[in-house]
Amino acid sequence: MKPGLPVSLLRRHCLRAALVLPAWMAFAPQALAARGHTALTRVTANREKGTWQFEHQVRVGDIRTVMSPETSSNVIDTTTMASRARLVLEIERRFQVFTPSGVPLPLCSEHSASESDEIIVYQSTPAPTGLGRYVVSSHLLQLAINAQAHTVSVELTRPPQLLRLTASTPLGSFVLR
Repeated sequence: MKPGLPVSLLRRHCLRAALVLPAWMAFAPQALAARGHTALTRVTANREKGTWQFEHQVRVGDIRTVMSPETSSNVIDTTTMASRARLVLEIERRFQVFTPSGVPLPLCSEHSASESDEIIVYQSTPAPTGLGRYVVSSHLLQLAINAQAHTVSVELTRPPQLLRLTASTPLGSFVLR
């Protein structure tokens, strides 16, 4: 703001910024994620079932990039059960969570769904009782797309933690206390 602005104009600029900034913050991360090679995973606790829930969201364009070399066609129908099953297998092979003692959690794939330009895969595991540092490992799609990032939102901790896993840093961790 320029010094010497009338108070009413200054208020108008501040009000505009207060209204525009939250709207931009709400939509900008999704827009930026849609342009980049980013897989998103949300980890939550289901206290009623005594499980941890994993919700993996992967862009259809990234899935096509990975699947295209193995097929004779450049057009891949990612809405088919076969394509979603292939992604489920990829996630099962490339995404792991280890307990503080180094034992991998047994992630069970429950189902998958197509939504807009993403495929969502749902997994769960019995909630571990141990406290300490849990390690998350991801090589999801990174062998085919070097720039692929995997953002893991761990909503088991307060405050929630974001882990950004890439080909050069495939490991992240969070602490349960």
